[in-house]
Amino acid sequence: MRAKSLLSLITLPLRNGYVFLVCVLVLFMQAGFHTGRRDKTIHAEDTLLITPEIQEELLAKSANVLQPLTGRRGVVDEHPIPKLMEEAEERYRKKLSGQSKSLKKAVAEYKRRYKRPPPKGFDEWWSFAQRNDVRLVDEYDGLMEDLQPFWGLSGAELRRRASQAAELPLVDLVRVRDGVAESVSRHNTGLPYLEFPINAIPENRVLVPWEHMQYPNLTVQDSSEGLSSMLGGPFRVDWTGEDNTWDKWRRTCHPDSVARRVFSSLRNVFRLQTVNYFSQDDSPGSDFSFTPNTSASIDFCNKPQAHYQQGHFFTDFRPIHALYPIFSPAKAQGYLDIRIPSHYYYGNTPRYTYGWDSVNLEVKEVDAMELPWEMKQDKLFWRGASTGGGNHPPGFAPHFQRHRFLQMASDTSDTNRTVTYADPPGSNRFVAASVPVANLNEEIMDTAFVKAVSAQAYPGGESALRKLHRFANSVHLGRHWAFKYLVDLDGVGYSGRFMAFLASDSVPLKATVHKEFFSDWIEPWLHFIPLSSTYQEVYNIHAYFSGPTKSALEALGSRQAGVPLDERRSVEGDRRLRRIARAGKEWKRTIGRHADMEAYVYRLCLEWARLTSEDRDSMNYYGSTLPSEPSYNDEAAYRQRVAALNAARDRQFATTGHIVVDSTQLVLFFRSKSGISQALDFPIDVDYNSPPALDVLVTACRPHQTSDYNGYMDRESLFYPPTLPLTTSLELSNFPILDAVRSSLLPNLPPGSYLTAAKDKLELLLDGGRLERQPAHLRNDGRAATIIITLPVHFQGGALVVRDPTGAQERFITKSRGEGDLEWVAFLANCDYETEVVDKGYRVMISYGVYVRTFSPEGAIKFECLSVPTDAFFDVLAPVMNLSRGRTVGFYLGSDYLGVNPSLVTADKLIPQLKGGDYLLYHAFKMYKLKVDLHWTAGEYFWPTDRLVELDGEDIAVGVSSHASPRMPTGYPGNINTPSNRTVPIPAFGGGYPPVGIYPTPPGSAQVPTEQDPLRLKVEESGGKLLSEANLTVLTDWNHTANAGAVERVPFISHGELKKFVVNVLLVVFVP
Repeated sequence: MRAKSLLSLITLPLRNGYVFLVCVLVLFMQAGFHTGRRDKTIHAEDTLLITPEIQEELLAKSANVLQPLTGRRGVVDEHPIPKLMEEAEERYRKKLSGQSKSLKKAVAEYKRRYKRPPPKGFDEWWSFAQRNDVRLVDEYDGLMEDLQPFWGLSGAELRRRASQAAELPLVDLVRVRDGVAESVSRHNTGLPYLEFPINAIPENRVLVPWEHMQYPNLTVQDSSEGLSSMLGGPFRVDWTGEDNTWDKWRRTCHPDSVARRVFSSLRNVFRLQTVNYFSQDDSPGSDFSFTPNTSASIDFCNKPQAHYQQGHFFTDFRPIHALYPIFSPAKAQGYLDIRIPSHYYYGNTPRYTYGWDSVNLEVKEVDAMELPWEMKQDKLFWRGASTGGGNHPPGFAPHFQRHRFLQMASDTSDTNRTVTYADPPGSNRFVAASVPVANLNEEIMDTAFVKAVSAQAYPGGESALRKLHRFANSVHLGRHWAFKYLVDLDGVGYSGRFMAFLASDSVPLKATVHKEFFSDWIEPWLHFIPLSSTYQEVYNIHAYFSGPTKSALEALGSRQAGVPLDERRSVEGDRRLRRIARAGKEWKRTIGRHADMEAYVYRLCLEWARLTSEDRDSMNYYGSTLPSEPSYNDEAAYRQRVAALNAARDRQFATTGHIVVDSTQLVLFFRSKSGISQALDFPIDVDYNSPPALDVLVTACRPHQTSDYNGYMDRESLFYPPTLPLTTSLELSNFPILDAVRSSLLPNLPPGSYLTAAKDKLELLLDGGRLERQPAHLRNDGRAATIIITLPVHFQGGALVVRDPTGAQERFITKSRGEGDLEWVAFLANCDYETEVVDKGYRVMISYGVYVRTFSPEGAIKFECLSVPTDAFFDVLAPVMNLSRGRTVGFYLGSDYLGVNPSLVTADKLIPQLKGGDYLLYHAFKMYKLKVDLHWTAGEYFWPTDRLVELDGEDIAVGVSSHASPRMPTGYPGNINTPSNRTVPIPAFGGGYPPVGIYPTPPGSAQVPTEQDPLRLKVEESGGKLLSEANLTVLTDWNHTANAGAVERVPFISHGELKKFVVNVLLVVFVP
């Protein structure tokens, strides 16, 4: 017993020692886990205290380290990328919808934003913007920010400095004479003589110290003694070892900023992640952080350590420290250059232009090397030269932006990266895996330098540069389109390939410190993916959109590691990625066009003309010169507006309208691929409750195939196979849509003709999808028109665009209706159509072919206003109404309405039968809530609305009074002895036109005086009134005087012979 107790006393310290060693081991392991994480802040509450109460817990953790990594819990409740995308979409949608819709509103918005009137010529700029469909007409904050510093200089001083700036090396001078200069040459801008000093290198040029900007009197403000006096001596273009850009740049910061109070930073911004194979921390790590914008917004004044990551702070080129106007394609924070569109964007070159055809020297809509989305590789692709900065001071080249990215992407070490992904795919459960970066780079990266530039500036020379960075051969620009992710990095300046990347069907991942002219117009996370200056989030970006790689799955022992990529790819992530690709492409097609660049330069010219003027107030725009009472001084402009309106009446090729239907009673019947009949009820909102039948319908559909894409299969632009049965409870015959189509688009069908409609196809555009151009020849089945009805499924975006053979287009922004009305669009058979990107939800459309049939009986068609004038028609009508304020104006109807007898019915009986341009004009005025009347008219006479054109059967040559009516104007030729049944028009007279003769008597209407005119007496006896006495302005196209359609030939007898004269219809409206 004593021996046993002694043994216990001897072994007890040993056992306690083992326990102590185990506890110490666990303690060191836990401490190592925490220090192994990057960017972890140590707090006091995190300090480990070993107590008996936690000893068992520590031992349990040490035991769990060796257990299989199964059943892991989620590390985040919600992935941040969907929220970033939704917020970006909402901002952009709000920006688009908030743009000014009229010149008056644009002027008011300009004054609200900038606290001054717009520049002179703003109205002409507005007209240019409207003609070219410029959508973002108010977003010029960046331009105004660039010009703001120069308001402190006089116009003469600014002009002198602009001329002197051209003396600087690598600065070109562009002159504008008589409103003509390069990209604005096709605009008649009416600009004065202007000079623009253009920066010829990518680096920015103007750095003015903070004190000089805040207290300009401290510096020389008069440049009359020349450039050297302003710069303190002759300017040297490079540093030549004397100084560096960073030291000059930080002087632009506030004196209290960190950059002004430190010499340099000792922080190592390139710490690598420590390998930690046993960590049980479920945090996604610092790699799981996504920037909402590019690095152009980094505050280097308060984060000076970040400047080591950007090569433009080490450039060899010396900036100027005086406020001189220099126009550059982009600018980084702190510089005072004025932004203009890059020549890489406006010009066309094989290296920088998407779709450039080097053989035919033209830009095609789709690049010849473009690939379908399904065939693109899920990799990040980049090729470029090893540019990025200079060598002042030397030794920092490894820290430049391109070098750092290539170092990361070329890393083959055993360093780990934490990758967070959905497990299982498509779920909201996200797990984190520590994955060797070498494996990740092999799986998702295809990046390389193609040329060693300034290799001698790299520590160790070119051999060291090639050792640490992957090099490969140069590739054609079209090679990029084989990849879904296109990395876009700054060089010594901005990247000139960004517009080409946006135009493609891939997604740009952009990292930049520069702002460009379009920075106010584009939205990160909607049109492209922004990258931080560290690039550390790229692995998690790829994991979200394309799903985990094989090595990431193996890191957690997932069984999915052996499943092919196409089967385990994140469907939701891939759809969201493609959505960004399509949104970027649509942005380039609608916002980043040459016309938008020209609008920017045009606006810049107007602002610059005012800034450089001696009298800036005289260069302000104070609004329309039209007084409250109508002015007829601008005769040519009025004629032009009326001619445009009459032309618009004659070229209608598309129309729209709505039908009232209870959408809850609407059902779509179809058959699935397996042969099972399905019924889809409406209305539908896919964001809240997507019915299973809708998913079945999507599965049954096929992707569109258009000639433009050479067989490009678009999974998000679908159509229901015509071989499967499809019907709907919506019967087109129950709604007089065909009558509206006939009246609007087919007014000249012969009597006895009627229209029928046959169901064509059902088309679906999913979230992020866009229907490419559907050419007219695809519907070459003898149809006269096509009708498209949008079914009640909630969606946003996806406007329908219709183009006629001349290139004219109508854009129909269909309102997504959950209940009530259904909107429809009809267009002629020779038109093409397409849709814009659907931003949210599904757009479901059913189309019908419209065919002309004939029958013997004819009858009048009567209907209410089912179709409405288009936006384009209102665009040409509005200027005429503005110029006609306070007047009573009249328009001749342009169509024939034969069979209507003016002696039996009043003119207003024609209203239900109006067609073509007459129909559109009448209902356009009614939509303005104006009173519209129809009057019979002949020559210079018109009849009141309640009077008929009545001529009795007596011979007008018998018993004629010897005295003409005292009101009777001259003008009737008096040639009564015409052959039998000849029509005798009463010629047009000068009366009825504006007092200044805006429409003088047309040639050929010679006025022949006569004392007696029996026909005129009969006209006046029947109630005819003179237009000249009615204070009525008849608006006709001077270039096409014979645009009045004949209604009826009213008979009369003269000298025993039957004769007729033409009676027309005048549409009269008072414009308040």
